[in-house]
Amino acid sequence: MNIQRTAYHEAGHAVMHIHLGVPFIDVSIISEEGSNGRVKTSTEGLDSSEMSADEIEANIYALFGGMAAEELKFGEISRGIGDITDTEGDYRQISDHLMTLGEFDGEPFFLRTKEILTTRWSDVEAIAQALLAKKRITFNEVLSTLAVSSNHDPGA
Repeated sequence: MNIQRTAYHEAGHAVMHIHLGVPFIDVSIISEEGSNGRVKTSTEGLDSSEMSADEIEANIYALFGGMAAEELKFGEISRGIGDITDTEGDYRQISDHLMTLGEFDGEPFFLRTKEILTTRWSDVEAIAQALLAKKRITFNEVLSTLAVSSNHDPGA
């Protein structure tokens, strides 16, 4: 996955976390731990059985954020050889979460995620550009970036 695509993918995850009011530690486009980038969260490493239904649902939306941002920016979701780890990892987690909720169709979640990102596209752009410039930014740096780029409360 190229670095620009990774930046938009991770920015999509980050915007969904912010939209849902779920803080994260940082967001990065540095390749590490078998992935091209990541949003580090406090629920990282937990499986669905250790999360509430609300946390699981928020996680599904946040996970779809990367794929939805890619589709909105590039017209497709990455699926090439170098992209397998990130996209397949997201799909595996989404599938696990959907089964825990007794859901079998992720499409409504994906479509809603795309709607949210469309209305917050300037936030996706701002975070992606900040990631391309710095490679890793903290949650507070993301909030500052959004406040400066749009002069409004980024959590609204």
